[in-house]
Amino acid sequence: MDIAPKGYETNASFYNNQSDANASIIACYSLLRGVYGGHSENVLVPNSIMGDEAIPFLTGGVDRIQTWNYTFNPNNSYFQQIWSSAYRGILFSNIALDEIPKIDFDNDLKQQYLAEARFLRALHYFNLVRYFGEVPLVTGKISSLDSVFIEKSPVESINNLIETDLKFAEAHLPLQYDNIDIGRATKIAALGVLSKFYLTLAGDNPGSPYWQLAESKANEIIDLGKNDLWDQYYKVFSLDSRGGKESIFEVLFNRDYGHNLFTGYAPRGAPIVPAGGYGITRVTKSLFDLYEEHDQRKSVSFLTYYIHPTSNETVTLSIDDPDPSIAISFWKLADSSATAGTNVAQTSFPYLRYSDILLVFAEARNEVKGGPDLEAYAALNKVRQRAGLEPVSNLTKEEFLEQVLLERRRELCFEGHRWFDLKRRGRLENAVREENSFNRNASFQNHHVYLPIPESELDANPNLTQNAGY
Repeated sequence: MDIAPKGYETNASFYNNQSDANASIIACYSLLRGVYGGHSENVLVPNSIMGDEAIPFLTGGVDRIQTWNYTFNPNNSYFQQIWSSAYRGILFSNIALDEIPKIDFDNDLKQQYLAEARFLRALHYFNLVRYFGEVPLVTGKISSLDSVFIEKSPVESINNLIETDLKFAEAHLPLQYDNIDIGRATKIAALGVLSKFYLTLAGDNPGSPYWQLAESKANEIIDLGKNDLWDQYYKVFSLDSRGGKESIFEVLFNRDYGHNLFTGYAPRGAPIVPAGGYGITRVTKSLFDLYEEHDQRKSVSFLTYYIHPTSNETVTLSIDDPDPSIAISFWKLADSSATAGTNVAQTSFPYLRYSDILLVFAEARNEVKGGPDLEAYAALNKVRQRAGLEPVSNLTKEEFLEQVLLERRRELCFEGHRWFDLKRRGRLENAVREENSFNRNASFQNHHVYLPIPESELDANPNLTQNAGY
């Protein structure tokens, strides 16, 4: 007997019309939730603790400690999560790219859906190549056991796919959406990720042609005039700013499928968040002390005290006391309206913001021109002045770069950028060794610029080889 399964849809039975195509794209977006905050142990944690932003609490979770002090282990659950969440996202995108062209509906809308799938696939590969280097390059659905055992591809091949996917997205996505579609990828989002991609390829090479490409893509966004900074820094992360003028691309949450970034980072046991704070990581003193007292980003980004809801007493938090219940915590993504449960916050995760684009433009422009010009100063100072800082001027090329990297660290802290910034500029080892609070004594070696391939993946795929040094 050959009976079609009735309990669930298959690819053969599902992809019939435009509504099905749209549902498959929404499914691709839904996977971003687990990557960027759907639960407390998300991929943002290793990005922060491997650099100089955060310190894991030194009790519980051995993977946190190993990640922080660079005793990397291929069985580390963080590295497995980074790998598996990316490839699950790639799988969903590849299925959509295989099936949607077979459906008969409006061609312009079809091209938009395909562009969204390729945009999201590019995001996942961009993460993978920066974390692991060479990885298997999968561009179609898996149809046999032989196609599961895929060898690693050169970094150049992966970068070529990322660039091709993002250029397709740039060409076929709309500039903006209205109402229920706000939050979907736009042409501006594709331009923004392209600018970050080219900035990464430029690395620390003053003569790289990618500086011009990064500058050009960022400048296209600036010239379009669709985005701007909120007047106050706190507005970037407020609920009523979702999909607003500073957002280039964000991961949207709702109460049913919210994020746990504020409960996860709150002081351990603090009764100011649903279910009490988990206290997964704390803020480094080196980051906290970078902010001038009148920098409005400091009070928005960090929780330094709270009012106990029962005793009404003020609980002052500490930057260096080892007690996890009184540690200064990361706070700018907190959702004060959440009242019950754990994964209930619906503030967005800001994957890419306009302030980031301004800083990309300033950094790339400085390289292209051999020093800062009026446009580079304007971009950097726009970010500084929104924070309440005085504009900078009369800087050398090297001094201007230092100011840009400083603003990137302060403006974008805990948003998943710092480890990548340190790595692309060749500053990772120094930053890791200098951030030695709580006796970190990191065992950093040159091969740690890439993570080890997860052991479970090596066991499952005999054609997959471990990264050098592990």
